Amino acid sequence: MSAINHAIQQTRNTIASFFFILSLIISEAHSNTNVPYQPLASDTSPYQASITVNLAQTNSTNKRLLGNNTQWVDRGDELLLPDSTEFSPSILEKVKALSPSVLRYPGGSLSDLYHWENGMGELKDRKKLSFFHQDGEDTVLFGTEEFLRLCHLVGAEPLLTVNIVTAPPEEVTAWIKAINIDRLVSDDTLLPKVDFVEIGNEPYLIDDNQKSLAITPQEYAKRASILVSQLRAIDPSLKIGIPLRSDDFDGVPVTPMPGFNTEVLKGFSGKIDFVSLHNTYFPFFWDTIPTSKEQIYLALMAAIHVVKKDLSRTRLQLSSLRNEPSIPIAITELNSMFSIGKGETDGYIQTLAGAMYIADLLTMLSQEPNILMANFWSLTGNWEFGAIDQTGGERASFKVLAKFHEMLEGKHVETKVNSPSFDIIGTGAIAPQNEVNYISALGSISEKGLESSLLKLWVINKHPVKPVNLSLTSDHAFTGQNINVTTLTTNNYFSKTEAEQMVWQEEIFNNHKSAYITLKPHSINLISIDLPASSPPLSPTLELSQFSNPNTYAVKGSTKS
Repeated sequence: MSAINHAIQQTRNTIASFFFILSLIISEAHSNTNVPYQPLASDTSPYQASITVNLAQTNSTNKRLLGNNTQWVDRGDELLLPDSTEFSPSILEKVKALSPSVLRYPGGSLSDLYHWENGMGELKDRKKLSFFHQDGEDTVLFGTEEFLRLCHLVGAEPLLTVNIVTAPPEEVTAWIKAINIDRLVSDDTLLPKVDFVEIGNEPYLIDDNQKSLAITPQEYAKRASILVSQLRAIDPSLKIGIPLRSDDFDGVPVTPMPGFNTEVLKGFSGKIDFVSLHNTYFPFFWDTIPTSKEQIYLALMAAIHVVKKDLSRTRLQLSSLRNEPSIPIAITELNSMFSIGKGETDGYIQTLAGAMYIADLLTMLSQEPNILMANFWSLTGNWEFGAIDQTGGERASFKVLAKFHEMLEGKHVETKVNSPSFDIIGTGAIAPQNEVNYISALGSISEKGLESSLLKLWVINKHPVKPVNLSLTSDHAFTGQNINVTTLTTNNYFSKTEAEQMVWQEEIFNNHKSAYITLKPHSINLISIDLPASSPPLSPTLELSQFSNPNTYAVKGSTKS
């Protein structure tokens, strides 16, 4: 098998056919309706924008937004040393540096063929399991104990996606019993229990290579009702989630099973603790790729609007079809995706543009109500997707995910953006979008000793060619304060080579006197401002998540920025 074919097969083995059903979409007719793309003006002079910060309005941060995904296949996507159940020291060091808050296992579509006992015991006793999107098998070296040991080592909460397709309920309940009731021990260390369980991966899709595994929404609801009842009998404390998929994303069909959500939400008889969505893999081109890179870039910068619309639509369905008062949403897979097997655009995931999209998603999700968690796809290796490459190198997404931890210290503060906007024509899997701000922003504030606080603003300048003169306003005067601006950017936003070499660049403005700060085009910026004790004190948090622990909260009642 050629290298590219192997890469394509591995891709389909890692991501559960998100747009594998694009034959249902009429040749991307929504995006190619003979409406030509009109390039932006070549003017590179700065534009003006402002951010208003309300220091008195605060909300809790949600550390579970920095979750991630691991798979059992390929030694856990190269987490383990060859022919071993021991972690690669260099890659484990990078995972600890990334510090994912939640880890999901045993994979995406691989979950539908996963049998946990095959990955238990001594190395010599491990058995093989089948791939999903290709023929062949692999020995389960990264099994349950290795996964839980990794969670313990990096301080992550475990999330299991259980097999509802090819495993009987008794097999799944025995797995949970072994972990949560009997408990597993490794090297005299008691391994973590599992609090979160997801019932299946993407039952709303039909894969060409596994058509026999497809089940109807009615059958899924029936099986899920039985399994969840048995799981709650084993451990009533479990938080159990159901995967959902809207019929379309802003008019673009995305499932061969229209009405999946309605049938499942009506047919499932148990309590739903959360629902899982995979609604971020944009801009994806199944067929024709635009010749204008600027068009692709701007479509990606508008994609969060499609995600926001799907979140709102899902909440409406939940409120109309379920009796639970408020069901949180988990984005259990999150990343960009451009193409599969089409050359250069396959690798755009690893560029600055891909990282900016991740930064934009985190900005938006931090201000959405009742988001339980978000899990980046994925942790290591895994074709173009992993935040850490097969050798332990940091990809572009790593640099954003690691930095965003700083925005989850303290509490979020309300920010309002006043910025010029842009429109996009339909591009790939993204429908036309209007009035997309060039600036997106998120604020947080934390105590800095007894005498001061530290205000941080996460600001993305989406304009592809123009810097921005950004004014900051608040009930506290920012002029005269020390301002630190740390920036991530490259010359070419679609260059993998430049993205591999890019680092956060720091600039310090002592006793800042100017009315604005200039930020580079296509850049992610972390602005830090020391505030004296005379600044307004932190106000009480508005509302905590129903699944909160002392260090993990969900944002409530935020204002759109």
